[in-house]
Amino acid sequence: MSQEAYDLFGKAISERHARNEARRIRIRVHEARGNPHPASVRWPIELFQNALDSGPRSGSTITIRILCESSKLIFEHDGAPFTSDDLAALLTGGSSKEFESEVTTGRFGTGFLVTHVPAERATLRGLLKVSRGCELFELTLDRSGDEEAILANSRSCNEAIRHATPVKDFAGISSARFEYPIADNRAVIIGLEALKQALPYLYGARRFLGKVEFTAAGGGTETWFPGEVVEEALEDGYVQYRTINLVRDGDEFLPMRVYRFMTAEDSTAAALVLVEESGDGWEVLLPENEEPKIYREYPLRGSGFVPTNFVFDGKFDPDQ
Repeated sequence: MSQEAYDLFGKAISERHARNEARRIRIRVHEARGNPHPASVRWPIELFQNALDSGPRSGSTITIRILCESSKLIFEHDGAPFTSDDLAALLTGGSSKEFESEVTTGRFGTGFLVTHVPAERATLRGLLKVSRGCELFELTLDRSGDEEAILANSRSCNEAIRHATPVKDFAGISSARFEYPIADNRAVIIGLEALKQALPYLYGARRFLGKVEFTAAGGGTETWFPGEVVEEALEDGYVQYRTINLVRDGDEFLPMRVYRFMTAEDSTAAALVLVEESGDGWEVLLPENEEPKIYREYPLRGSGFVPTNFVFDGKFDPDQ
């Protein structure tokens, strides 16, 4: 094969890969938006996973902020900056991880496409880690059109990344800031309600999770403050626990505490039990019947049938 023919062949392969990725993105977004309720429950968990799986940028925890206005939703965090692999996965529709799969975890797998349920378009402003520090980029992910439109948007995003600018001091800059224009906030409301139900258990499953701030359209605020992880050995096992404080519109609620019971210090499986302080001490808070009873660091949808008064958390391999 001549060099000219080989170059044309390589160009055709690259174009075919790009079109296949655009087709996969279109299909997955269509699937998610065509099945809105389960996807609405799922989208904030995907954003949390991508924030927490990066690890902290500095310190020991990651702060997450969610701003919900009448016309937009903003999700931002101060976890580790993007890597080149993260951006590649984000723009190409992710890894081979199946849509809504709980078996594997990874930043910006195809499960991330479920975050387009609130809106098919999102503006992303973030930090990209490079050899000499970080660069600041901004791009628009638009998955609203057909295959050709999605392919064109991918090329536009590539060009936007080319224009990333070096940042010397990024102390006050979020590692990632997603902004979704919202026309119908039903998916947002469903997702945030499910997230708040799961949040106490997430503090037990993900020790990187730090302060979480919610700001509503009318200016109302809700902030969750976790304490340090306390570890103790028991006669027949091991326990970790964190105290969680909640402040809503300036009013401080009685603290909660999530316990993580294990058979050994290095166990990958645990029982999570949530308690709340009361006038007489601590009272166990039982999960509701329909709430997930199994976590794989994050709640597994459809596990509410498990007849337990606590939550399982571990590196399970559940059948999708």
